[in-house]
Amino acid sequence: SASASAYRQSISAQLKDCFVRMVNEDANSHMVGSAMSEIGRSFKQRLLELAEEELGQPPVPYCFLALGSMARDEQLIVTDQDNAIILSDNATTEDREYFRELASWVCNALDACAYPLCSGKYMAVNPKWCMPLKVWKASYSKWVSNPEYDSLLNVTVFLETRWLYGNESFNAELQAHLFDSIEKSSVFLSSMVSDSVSVSPPLGIFNSLVLEKSGENSNTLNIKKFAINLLVDLARIYGLSSGSEKAETIARFNHAYEHDLLSEDMLKNVLGSFQFLTQVRLSQQLTALKEGKVPDNHIDPNAFGSFERKHLKDAFRIIADLQEYTKLRFIDSE
Repeated sequence: SASASAYRQSISAQLKDCFVRMVNEDANSHMVGSAMSEIGRSFKQRLLELAEEELGQPPVPYCFLALGSMARDEQLIVTDQDNAIILSDNATTEDREYFRELASWVCNALDACAYPLCSGKYMAVNPKWCMPLKVWKASYSKWVSNPEYDSLLNVTVFLETRWLYGNESFNAELQAHLFDSIEKSSVFLSSMVSDSVSVSPPLGIFNSLVLEKSGENSNTLNIKKFAINLLVDLARIYGLSSGSEKAETIARFNHAYEHDLLSEDMLKNVLGSFQFLTQVRLSQQLTALKEGKVPDNHIDPNAFGSFERKHLKDAFRIIADLQEYTKLRFIDSE
């Protein structure tokens, strides 16, 4: 409706203003990510309260989760919504209908508040991600024991969950089950490593930056897909290997260093690269907003000076080195 569209535009403008103000005041990527994630979680919590007022009290206990960058405290202005619901094992078919309505209400309201629907459908409105606790556990066990592409993708999405509303113990119990299943698996971690090193950072053999050759994003590179996400994936591996319970990328790498999985020099290089790349992404999105454009994750290295281009190449080389080191440590040593 027209009123919903106007409301979305108003909320979207406020989110953008908040983002611009933080970046203009030299807030670093960690500060911006934490603040934007907290704002998003607050939106979801308030919408869940309003949904219960609209639909009535839930028939059984449940837990509403945030996933992905919002759970990692790494959300920026270019985002969508990722969420899920864990239901009590006592939930009946009739009860699940209530939660289908609740999820639909909340997800559509989030969309109206400038948190677009997830193109991958990792949302509570999808029946696959609104299940009783015992069904979640069975799914996790199946994914970990058969880590083919779809299963591996599901596990990596649900490696990072953040309780938002309802019975917090459901999330704690499910995460404990996930980590226990991974620890007992003889194939999961190596499959995860193979997947994480299958995509290389955009650096050519002659030290040139590899850019997209055609389409609307030609002569640019997707800094999130081909750089930042690679570090996020590697951090998941080192977090699991060192027994970290943290979801944040930086915290996972620090925990790995504390447990002798990374050298001090390697840690400094990796964290420096992650922070530099995220700061570049922040700056590019800020520039787009100031120019009245829709911000995205594509950067044009030709718009940078030689100093920044050199640092981009250095960061990509560090990612490639960490991928090779990880492959040698977790696959080739088996």
